[in-house]
Amino acid sequence: MIGGLWNGVTGLATFEKALNVESNNSTNVNTVGYKEDTINFADLMYQRNGAGQYGKGSNVATVSKAMYQQGNVKITNNPYDVAIEGKGYFIVEDLDSKGVRQTFYTRAGDFKINERGFLQTQNEMNILGLSSTKTFNSTNDVSEFGNRYSNFVASQNIGNADNLITVNAKATDYKITASSDDISNSGTNYKTKSSKINDIDALITDYKNKLESYSLNSTATPVASVSQKTDITFANYKDLLQNRDSFIKVNIDDNQISQAFVSETASQDFKTTLYSSLTPAQQLVYGDPSGALTEAQNDMYDLEASKIATMKAFSDKISNTVGLTSTIDTTTGVLNITSLIPGKTVNINEAYINNQNFSSQIVTPETSKAKLGAGIDMVNSSRDALKTALQKAGADFLEITNTVSLDNEKNNTLNNLSSLQLNLSNLTLSKDSIGEVEISEGILYVKDGENKFVVGKLQTAAFTNEQGLVSQGNNLYEISNETGNIYNAVNLNKLVGSSLEQSKASIANSLTALLIYQKAFEANSKSITTSDDMLQTAIQLKK
Repeated sequence: MIGGLWNGVTGLATFEKALNVESNNSTNVNTVGYKEDTINFADLMYQRNGAGQYGKGSNVATVSKAMYQQGNVKITNNPYDVAIEGKGYFIVEDLDSKGVRQTFYTRAGDFKINERGFLQTQNEMNILGLSSTKTFNSTNDVSEFGNRYSNFVASQNIGNADNLITVNAKATDYKITASSDDISNSGTNYKTKSSKINDIDALITDYKNKLESYSLNSTATPVASVSQKTDITFANYKDLLQNRDSFIKVNIDDNQISQAFVSETASQDFKTTLYSSLTPAQQLVYGDPSGALTEAQNDMYDLEASKIATMKAFSDKISNTVGLTSTIDTTTGVLNITSLIPGKTVNINEAYINNQNFSSQIVTPETSKAKLGAGIDMVNSSRDALKTALQKAGADFLEITNTVSLDNEKNNTLNNLSSLQLNLSNLTLSKDSIGEVEISEGILYVKDGENKFVVGKLQTAAFTNEQGLVSQGNNLYEISNETGNIYNAVNLNKLVGSSLEQSKASIANSLTALLIYQKAFEANSKSITTSDDMLQTAIQLKK
């Protein structure tokens, strides 16, 4: 009878704890990332007699969390929410009352941004990860995007095994700032406003294409893209330019560019300069321009001026072709055609003055041929070409490169972690405070208009024995002596943005368990009352 009382009392104590455990599970069915508590029982001791042995009650052996369980991932559309699919825990940091940093771990990814722009848990602990570093490249002293930067150039993620990079580039509105070159530059890279704008548009496209290529193959061997240069020598043929029926024609990439004869009246300065360059015999023919000249002599000077004007006009027409620039050396008669787009080849296969083909005078030195290029040098070549074109158009160019070093992930470590800042002004990316936030596969982006910046990457921790983590409430865990080694969990999980891991507790399972524990509690209560009744009966018999 005493044994029955003892068994009943231990049973009541055991199932009271069981009720507490299961009621806690049912209470947390909607707690983000909650792991179900599991209670395990053990029998206490046994009493032996001649007939064998019988038990003397029960006890709680263990109460543990099923840390290995994966809750369902639910899409929330909240940009600050992140769910872990697989193993690992977010790393969070807090300061105790003495200002000492304390590190905790959590599966709850329902984050927020505080007033200073830090990514935090709901109980205001900072989320740790890898912060980006940034580099400014600018044609002026501007260190941040402003309203006067209106034309968006590029915003793209590129990277390799060691780094993730975001390139953000803008330029002043070159369609407004561009102006035609001074006409005195005729024959020497002279460009109109419209041709400058078309060139810049082509260079922007090229820059974006090079970034895309690099993002797909960032480990390619760096090779700079150089511009192709092609020389055409007119020296032995320019005398064919005799009258208004004359013309120059070149076939470039299957497009014919031609220039009709330009009639020009020689200036006094031109005559003087030309006369000084002539041999004595030629001077007798042309006549000294400081004195009186015959009509025929004036015509000779005018013809030479017209030849040069025609060649300059032809050079200008090539320069105003999209993606090309041209210069003419009027002394040697050498026309140089250069591709503005690094890596772009130019096929020049025909050259005529009137109907005289002199394609044999087209020379493209092998050392000057364009290379397609690869790797980061290709990107840099394309960027520098764009910057140069913008400057010549009177525009400013600004590029911000944000880089996140992924050495931690490469080496499976958790070093160099810091709080993740998402405030644009604190990041010196914009004067605005908070931009639109996006978290994708653990990478944190902030958008400011058309610009997209990578500002960091979440890191997750794994443990040799995650069952050794100690629950601290508020969805937080601390390490213990049983936790074992800590390491980077990047290869053990997937971080899903705008989603949350749901609680692993189940209402159905909890209700079932509660009913079982209730009945067991009642049975043990009955055991106590029955044993008490039997004991009272025995006492009465003794009287």
